Amino acid sequence: MLVLSSLLLALVSAAMGQDLRVGEAESNPCINIDNCGECIRTAPICAWCSDEAFSRFSSRCDVRELLEEGNCPADKIMSPVSSMGVTKNENVRGGGGVQQPIQVQPQAMDVTTRTNEPINFKLTFRQAEDYPVDLYFLLDLSYTMVEEEEAQKRLIKLGQDMHFRLGFGTFVDKTVMPYTAWTDRMLADRCPLADKNCKPPHDFVSQLKLSNDANLFEEKMKEALKTVSQSFDDSEGGMDGMMQALVCEEIIGWRERSRRIIVYSSNSMFHLAGYGKLGGATMNNDRSCHLDPVNGNYTEERKFDYPSVSQIAGTLEDKSTNVIFAVMPSVLSHYESLRNLVGGEIGELEDRSANIIELIQSNYNKLRSKIQFLPRKADDVEFTFRSKCKGDVMMETAICDGLEITESVSVNIHRCQQYEETKSDSLTKCTNGNGTVECGICSCNPGRYGRVCECDESQISSEESLEKCRKGNDTEVCTGHGECICGQCDCFFLGPNTARRYSGPFCSCDDYSCARSKDNSLCGGSTRGKCNCGTCQCLEGWKGDACDCSTDNSTCFTAEGVECNGFGRCVCGRCQCFPDSDRIGPTCEECPNCPSKCSQYRDCAQCRGFSTGRYTRDECKAVCPEVDMVDTLEEGNPQVRKCDFRDTDNCLFHFTYEYDSDNNVLIKVQKTKECPKEVDLALIVGPVIAAVVLIPLLLICLFICIRNRRDRAEFARFMKEKDKARWDSGANPIYKDPKSTFQNPTYKGGK
Repeated sequence: MLVLSSLLLALVSAAMGQDLRVGEAESNPCINIDNCGECIRTAPICAWCSDEAFSRFSSRCDVRELLEEGNCPADKIMSPVSSMGVTKNENVRGGGGVQQPIQVQPQAMDVTTRTNEPINFKLTFRQAEDYPVDLYFLLDLSYTMVEEEEAQKRLIKLGQDMHFRLGFGTFVDKTVMPYTAWTDRMLADRCPLADKNCKPPHDFVSQLKLSNDANLFEEKMKEALKTVSQSFDDSEGGMDGMMQALVCEEIIGWRERSRRIIVYSSNSMFHLAGYGKLGGATMNNDRSCHLDPVNGNYTEERKFDYPSVSQIAGTLEDKSTNVIFAVMPSVLSHYESLRNLVGGEIGELEDRSANIIELIQSNYNKLRSKIQFLPRKADDVEFTFRSKCKGDVMMETAICDGLEITESVSVNIHRCQQYEETKSDSLTKCTNGNGTVECGICSCNPGRYGRVCECDESQISSEESLEKCRKGNDTEVCTGHGECICGQCDCFFLGPNTARRYSGPFCSCDDYSCARSKDNSLCGGSTRGKCNCGTCQCLEGWKGDACDCSTDNSTCFTAEGVECNGFGRCVCGRCQCFPDSDRIGPTCEECPNCPSKCSQYRDCAQCRGFSTGRYTRDECKAVCPEVDMVDTLEEGNPQVRKCDFRDTDNCLFHFTYEYDSDNNVLIKVQKTKECPKEVDLALIVGPVIAAVVLIPLLLICLFICIRNRRDRAEFARFMKEKDKARWDSGANPIYKDPKSTFQNPTYKGGK
């Protein structure tokens, strides 16, 4: 067995934690508490003044600083401190024989703490070897999960080898329609197995209490599995059995100090809360034990509904019990969903439960190696865990699977023990012994009352005494806001957590219940009016029930002297725009469907939001109001106008403007701009150069090449024709010589 060592650091603090502001009467939780015990329990800042001479007009329960300011002696201020002591501190050890294992050290501590005051202490945890284990089987009798004799023997040997105590119970379903049969014929039809006897169904029966007797376990198991039963629907009543096995600790036989494990085996789904109402079980499951102590039968199956998932999960946690679901493949996914909600482990059963022992062993090892700290019987305590599972890293978790674990616990306590009242023997302080002094104030004897028990209770019923506490013909004593003590009105406080009282001789005035303005200020605040006996007395320049209506109407007029731009009327210094004018703004100058004032506020949005634009830093501070920088701008509100502009770097920026109740402009600027992406000039210039320069050059070159080629072809053709032209020399047949010579035929040449 792995030995897991852990160190638990716990921080204890009270749960009535709230941020208390000292000195503010309305938020001070200490005032108006009339006994010291309740005062000490209220909050860690509260202290009690036990000085008998302390002023009757001050609260004895208050913060220490205010009590000292009220002249309460320091030695008379009662403010106890938290303390802690270890009462049992045995070393951690394993079990075996008669020796009981110890896994946590120390085992017992006495802690006295005040609300919200921390206490630090350390615990050491080590998982003990041979820690006792109680293993209880919940078997679906409609399908035997360990029907083989060999599986039974291995199961018994498992319990002997691992020092387990074994017990089991069987379940079918509620014995009412529509879950189970109610006649012998119907029952026979639902049990078609030839090799099994069919017996009437039952919801849950604890067949064997947890025991070390292996022979008894074998005998009871064989006897129970000789017969089977069946229900009508596919789901079974196993959750009824689960709940009863958890809460009936004495009948089942759970030990106080043991590792509790329930093995739930079934081949069917399960019923949960709500299904029982179909059979008439209309009452919610009460998480109580209803097993017959003699025969182990569940006796209230027809009265209570099936438990819910949250009830199962909560009871498993309350009883510190682990569950292993050993189910058939056909329903594995359903039980995985259940396991995710209630915890535990799950395994898939093979045919005829051949691997049930391996499932139990493997899942038990998982449970044993996992440590989880769960507070028990701590309804008024809230725990927060910090664990060191491996190495030196501290994490906030209550679960650890490692070898070494260090826990840090934060505990919030809702209540502490009653603070013992200290009594004084100064009986003469309480009107001749009509009371005793406790924590500095008189605790009057029966029949006496008053601050110092000065009044006789029998006198309060006399008409003469009560008449002094009535105002005129009013039938109520002290107008219902005070108590008549010895003929004088002692006015009540206005509330449980305030020092303010009703005032006046008959407690008829409430100087704190006047009308309040929209900002919840009494009579509009000290600059507008004051409350006098429930009515606001307004200062100059203000009127109305709450002094929230200004008599100054100058804010409603434009520079041209036009009231509300002609689109509204001035009410209490503010323009109320006519509904049909579709106008908004301090002087009804804004029109949502008209051109906006985006251009007017553009420069302020730029300089305030991004330190850009035409304004310098000093000009911006002098001219522009503050703006709010936001991640995203509000949309869809007709009172809010959205504006979009581009700045000098070609980035688009967005802002909105609106007007508050005082007609002041509110500008919100979006933090991020929308800038165009940078363009690669090469991708633009390259194609341009190619288009403008290279392409014409290529065309010219192509033209020259074509022309040269054509010229060469023409020249070649010319030369070829020239070679073919070979003409002979000769006279022109039509040529006539300009000279003609004629010979005289009779001429004989000089003879």
